[in-house]
Parts: sequence; C-alpha cells; structure tokens
Amino acid sequence: MKRLVASPWLARGFEIILGAVFVYASLHKLADPPDFAKMIYHYKITPGELINLIAIYLPWVEIVTGGALILGLAGRRGAAALVGSMLLVFICAIGFNLYRGHPVACGCFEGSAAAPKTPQAMFNEMWWTLIRDAGMLLMVAQVLWVRATPTRRSHPQIENAAPSVA
Repeated sequence: MKRLVASPWLARGFEIILGAVFVYASLHKLADPPDFAKMIYHYKITPGELINLIAIYLPWVEIVTGGALILGLAGRRGAAALVGSMLLVFICAIGFNLYRGHPVACGCFEGSAAAPKTPQAMFNEMWWTLIRDAGMLLMVAQVLWVRATPTRRSHPQIENAAPSVA
C-alpha cells in the first residue's frame, strides 16, 4: 500500500485529473465573468471591492495551474500547492455557508443559468462539494508528498569513483 501511495505514476495521474478539473472549472467563469462575480457575491463573505477582481483573475489562475499540472511542467509542484490552497479556500467558503445555514450554488462548473434548486437541494450539493473537494485535497497531498521525496537512484559512476586527494 505504501508503494502505491508513494508512486510517481499515481501522482502523475492525480496531476492530470486535478489539472483537468481546474481547467474545466475555469471555462464557464472565463466565458462569463459577470455571472461568476454574482456567484461570488452570493457567498456573502467577500468584500465588495474584491468581487470583480476575483471573478476576473481566479479563472485564469485555475486554467494556468490546471494546464501546468496536465502538461507536467517544471513548476507543477507549485501549481499543485496553489490548487491545494484554492481547494482549502473553497472548502472553508462552502463550510462557512453550511455552518450559518446559507445555501449557495458552488459556482464550480456551471453558472447561475443552471436550473434553479430548492434550498435543501443546494445544501445537499454543498455537502457533496465538500466531499469532492476533500478528495481532491488528498490527491494534492499525495502529489506534493511524492514530488518532495527525492528519487533514490544509484549512480555507479559516482559510487565507484575513488575519493580525490586534495
């Protein structure tokens, strides 16, 4: 089990999955920033001056970090850390609204043009969103752990070299 969890192949698969989710999530936000701003507003936790900035820049952060993870770019460990940070913020925002009994649409994959839902349906969706985001956070943790672990490759040329005398 430990070998599976420490597998670079599993980490690479998680990077692709996380990247695809974040790229996909950014698409509707990039296409309609005013709608995304409205969804941010409904959370009732962001200062009004920041809503438009978040609505404009967050989708670009999502698409760039997602792309870095999918493409396996050199900065993908940083991209994974940024994805993990975003997931923590999303989890806190949804959790806070659940705590105070304020139903909100996630805004992750669809805009406000989606079919209207009852408050109970929104609460149920919020719980599933927390579970989904927690699962993705575990994926991020595995990626960061594997990418932080140095590879233990043998270098026979170095090991067999005679020590130099200075």
